[in-house]
Amino acid sequence: MLFKIQINNHLFSARKYYLKLLLSFLFMATLIVLSISIIFTQLYTKDIYDQLSVDYVNNISSVQHEFDNVFSQLKNTYVFMIQLPDINNFLTSPNNDLSSINRASGYLTSLNSINPYLYSTIVFNKDTDFVLTAGKFDYADIKQFTDNKIKRLDIKSDLNIVSCTLNQSAARSTKPFDTISVIFMPSDSENVFNNAVIMNVDRNEIEKRLLANIEGGIIVADNSGTVVFESYSGLSKNSIADETYFHNILSSDFLKGSFKFTQNGSPAIVSYTKSIMTDLYIINIRSINKYSDIIFKK
Repeated sequence: MLFKIQINNHLFSARKYYLKLLLSFLFMATLIVLSISIIFTQLYTKDIYDQLSVDYVNNISSVQHEFDNVFSQLKNTYVFMIQLPDINNFLTSPNNDLSSINRASGYLTSLNSINPYLYSTIVFNKDTDFVLTAGKFDYADIKQFTDNKIKRLDIKSDLNIVSCTLNQSAARSTKPFDTISVIFMPSDSENVFNNAVIMNVDRNEIEKRLLANIEGGIIVADNSGTVVFESYSGLSKNSIADETYFHNILSSDFLKGSFKFTQNGSPAIVSYTKSIMTDLYIINIRSINKYSDIIFKK
């Protein structure tokens, strides 16, 4: 009887040992599986974020190329314009006959209608009694230029770009709107308004035709955060100078990039670039709620 009890004790001890060994093996296997899962999840998360970032930066870069092309066309239009004798004479000469002025006006109207982003064009010569205009123009608009009431933007551009306010009486609307104008001069004179070609950009066309094509909308701002154009529905003010995401952009060593951001409790990716022609920031804030559980996982 004693012999049987000893055998049973040995069997119980062996089973206990093997059970502990099995549990230890299962525990280690579980740890290995969890570790591998965490590693692959992190790689998967990084891959999704990297791919979204690449796509969003590519999208904003495409907008930047189109945006720069608008201002490149304005510059080319001016270069072509001053090669036309009638317009060049009106711009630089104190004496112009009526027939030459009429021809210059016709050329100006044709050139203005070619560019859909051009709201109006003003050719101004201080020494004459005439101001040539084309497009949607109110004569009250010229006074802010002649009275030097325009605002300079915080940019470093070869183009002379200013902020202005245009009346819409020509478009049968009573509400003025803010936009930007590009001022071209036939000389290096510091007196901008002695003679100049002023091209006023159509803000509505820029925002609806160019900027609204990107999901989430776009903000165009100068280096101080002053908003020039925007198609972003979450924007309710004329400056983003105090916004954290704008500070992140200014502190970045890169003129193009993206980063994760939480805007009003909603996860988003901010992508940005800088316009070559105008030195303005072009910023896209895109909600990524459908990816947030993966990308924003700690």
